[in-house]
Amino acid sequence: MRVRTVGLLIAVIGLFWFQFINTLSAIEIWRSGLDSLDSRPARSILIIGNSRVFYHSMPHMVRLIADSDNAPQKYQIRMRALPGYSFKDHWGSSVTQRLLSEPWDDIILQGESYAASRDDYRNDFLTYGRQLISLGQAHGKTALVANWAYAEAAWRFYAVEVHSPDKDRVTHYQNLQRAHALLARSTNARLINVGHVWEDILSKLPALPLYEGDGNHPSVAGSYLSALMIYAHLSHRNVSAASYVPSGISADQAAAIRQLVDKDVALLTLPPTFIQF
Repeated sequence: MRVRTVGLLIAVIGLFWFQFINTLSAIEIWRSGLDSLDSRPARSILIIGNSRVFYHSMPHMVRLIADSDNAPQKYQIRMRALPGYSFKDHWGSSVTQRLLSEPWDDIILQGESYAASRDDYRNDFLTYGRQLISLGQAHGKTALVANWAYAEAAWRFYAVEVHSPDKDRVTHYQNLQRAHALLARSTNARLINVGHVWEDILSKLPALPLYEGDGNHPSVAGSYLSALMIYAHLSHRNVSAASYVPSGISADQAAAIRQLVDKDVALLTLPPTFIQF
């Protein structure tokens, strides 16, 4: 019994070390083992963000999408995403700093959902976003994900909580677009405009739920949309050929999302009015 207890303790300590010290998730550990049998050249990718990133294991979806599209490289993705983390939080984290200082083929950053809600939040988003992007650019090609806006009811709740000056959800969305465009333009980072495509899908596929019930976090479809946009950025391919469909949405729903992603990525431009506040 004592030997069994010691063995269990060692296993728990080992899991703790992998998960928190080495910042590898169970999926990443499992994938690393499989990749030893994969002869394709590796492409190292770091994704940094918060709960909007780790919901439904979105980074793992990127890998599954790439594999289903017969990508010529194996995407080896590391994720550093913690609940509620802002760019300021990541800048103050020694783990994030260490990861950003390692060599990567690609680095993708996704900031806080309330980035443009108030002047002080927006200033922190821009200040620490620039510092993170600058550090990342020394070690890999760096891109910024433009966040989606809250759903209507959630926006009203958060607007009160953070004392947002935005008069309505449309203004909230436009200010998010402005803040992300400004950060991308000022750092020469590529912009992965998930927020723009999110609004297009809300308009054209209203029966498809992109939000979880809280009106903030992504549903499976919302995470799939994010993963497709990231894959389109990384691969410079149309995503319609990717056959992976996550559990929780139908093949028809997935095809409709892929079609709109391809259309919007091909046509996407940022209006000049979104560049300055």
